[in-house]
Amino acid sequence: MLNPETIDFKQLGFHAGIEVHHQIRSDRKLFCHCPPDLEPDPENMDYTFYRYFRPVLGEMGDFDPGMLVEFEKGYKVIYYACEHNTCTYEMDETPPFPPDHDAIRKGFILAHYFNCSALAEEIVVNRKQYLDGSITTGFQRTFITGRDGWVPVFNKKVHITNVHIEEDAARRVNWCETADRTVYFNLDRLGVPLTEVITNHRDIDTPEELVELAKQIGRVLRVSRVGRRGPRNILYAARVAGYENFAEVTVCMHGGTSDSYNLIHRAVRCRKMHSSRRDTFRTLDDIPLGKIDETGVTWFKQDIHPRTPGEDFILDTKIDTRVGMLYSYPSMNPDILDSMIDKGYHGIVIIGTGLGHVGTDMFPPLERCQQEEIPVVLVVEPLFGYIHLRVYETGRDMLSRGVIEGANMLPSAAYTKLIWVLGHTRNIDEVKQLMQTNIAGEITEREGPRGFLLLQGVEPGINTILDNL
Repeated sequence: MLNPETIDFKQLGFHAGIEVHHQIRSDRKLFCHCPPDLEPDPENMDYTFYRYFRPVLGEMGDFDPGMLVEFEKGYKVIYYACEHNTCTYEMDETPPFPPDHDAIRKGFILAHYFNCSALAEEIVVNRKQYLDGSITTGFQRTFITGRDGWVPVFNKKVHITNVHIEEDAARRVNWCETADRTVYFNLDRLGVPLTEVITNHRDIDTPEELVELAKQIGRVLRVSRVGRRGPRNILYAARVAGYENFAEVTVCMHGGTSDSYNLIHRAVRCRKMHSSRRDTFRTLDDIPLGKIDETGVTWFKQDIHPRTPGEDFILDTKIDTRVGMLYSYPSMNPDILDSMIDKGYHGIVIIGTGLGHVGTDMFPPLERCQQEEIPVVLVVEPLFGYIHLRVYETGRDMLSRGVIEGANMLPSAAYTKLIWVLGHTRNIDEVKQLMQTNIAGEITEREGPRGFLLLQGVEPGINTILDNL
């Protein structure tokens, strides 16, 4: 078997190019005036319609062989559409409207950033066939803005053959079995302007160069501010922080997979729930504070801390970082906790199972912590719900050994709070009182009726839920 760590890719004759597709920032779609906003719920629609593949004669007077193959499959394509971001153009019921001139301008900006020596003297709209049903016309409209460019990769030039501006395709939804020859698409994304950047495969000799090439193209899209990604998200966050009458730490991030709105999360009740999704931040055991979109801020909760006069502001930075965190697991060896005591830790947060338990083998070091007045705060591993140490005997035994119940604090909030509390007092009674007192919304009085919702913007019927908050 080949070992990729020892392969000489240059000797092997490795070559690779990439074709980058990236949406660009715009106020409208490329060939109509609908807003380029994606539905938070991809299966949301105001109406549906369906089409079948049907071959037609091309300009040269013959049928495309690829379309004949798709026609023989007998697929039925069902389209979801919403009136606010879809019109008769996406339905292929009217010809295209004049193209978005701002998108064309950004195509030339990208061509300059990619050092293109041949800029288009005339914009000529071409057609690329799409035979999967994701474009209602059966073809994509695209045009070239620049050719013969380059980007630096490890001290050499990698050539950019073409820079295109084109319309995005509809997005596939309802991924069910296709044995019935039926596929589903949402038309919200169809027509959103995107750029296509094509590189010359002969210039890349190793996988490392290929990765760096992708990074370089991504950097251009970010630096040029043409790529559709962070700016609207950042603007929403800046608007909330700068203009809204509240004073607490929040996380203002994408509410769904599009840029259409952000949710405002109380930081002490927020957790990142996915390694790479843009809608990764979620409020747990509660609902978000509110949301922000182009129309402004809508607050869902009333217990928001308002701003106070500037002269009342005090920056309190006293913390004690000699705090550790342990994750309880079966057969956990108690010497882990013993070693933390021996190393002079001043406080410990333990993430317990179920209602907040640890194995009985941990009782001796817990007794040591009690004797040496080292606070041990227990929170629950499930993330949702409260700790209840009085239900089972093990929990009651833990209480008798001085364990502090952490209510429904998230582990990260309990850790942060403990280093702040210990920065102000080492008195065990005061520590316990402060850790069990709600200071910044980290502890909720009760779990609300929607507390177990991962309310983030991707749930079916999300708009109805948000409207009813």
